Amino acid sequence: MQGINRIQLMGHVGKDPETRTTQNGSSVVTFPFATSDEWKNDAGEKQSRTQWHRIVVFNQGLGTIFNEHVKKGDPLILEGTMEYRDYEKDGVKRQVAEVVMRGDASFRFLPKPSNA
Repeated sequence: MQGINRIQLMGHVGKDPETRTTQNGSSVVTFPFATSDEWKNDAGEKQSRTQWHRIVVFNQGLGTIFNEHVKKGDPLILEGTMEYRDYEKDGVKRQVAEVVMRGDASFRFLPKPSNA
């Protein structure tokens, strides 16, 4: 049986997208993305929690659109794959979770709130 690795997030861009060039010359676009939950606790008080996600765009067409049209605070729906990457910094092994957008990834702009 083959598994499915798809993640869909609805939230806001945390910082303007940044473009970097890899060693082989292709470009990669990255930006933080925030999703939030709201609920009421047992006492009826409103609670909220924001989760931050690292978005990595390897799709050149989407990367161009993100660079030209997406800005900090924009509400979006993103779809990609969840990937984990190991790296070492200052002799310490670390792992990072990323939402990766490749060839079959997609996104949609959401309407901005009228008070924005």
